[in-house]
Amino acid sequence: MRAVKTITTIFTLLLMLAPALSKAQACHNFHRKNCNPSNNAYFEYNGQSKSALFKKGQTSELNIIIYKGQDYRVSVCTEPELGNKVEFRLKDSKSGDVLYDNADADYDQEFEFTCSYSRRIVLEVTVPDGETKDKKLKPREMACIGVLVEHMTTPNSGF
Repeated sequence: MRAVKTITTIFTLLLMLAPALSKAQACHNFHRKNCNPSNNAYFEYNGQSKSALFKKGQTSELNIIIYKGQDYRVSVCTEPELGNKVEFRLKDSKSGDVLYDNADADYDQEFEFTCSYSRRIVLEVTVPDGETKDKKLKPREMACIGVLVEHMTTPNSGF
């Protein structure tokens, strides 16, 4: 009898987690389907791109290695429930210095840059805590965010 109760409890927990698990799987390739790739044909998809579930007020970090002689393009895309004021910052992983903050650029969701030397950077993504204009997201619900990283060889300049 006790085994039946245990199995029933486990089954009930799995049923309760099913929506969150299916949502997490739906986010798996969110960046490939929803982030706008560059119009520049030389930019290539970078395998460090990622998608994840976020809730309001959450901050998460993604470590990225960038290489000398490469140009990079970072795009962040979100489901509408999270609004359009998602902040992302690029920081030096050793010093913590902020290299770029999209809050200084009216929350633009795309940024291109040239890497002058190879290093590890941290891409920090923060979802605002306040209500969105649609008010569709309840406090415990989550929505997808995608980070699309693209790269290309830095073009030579001059003759």
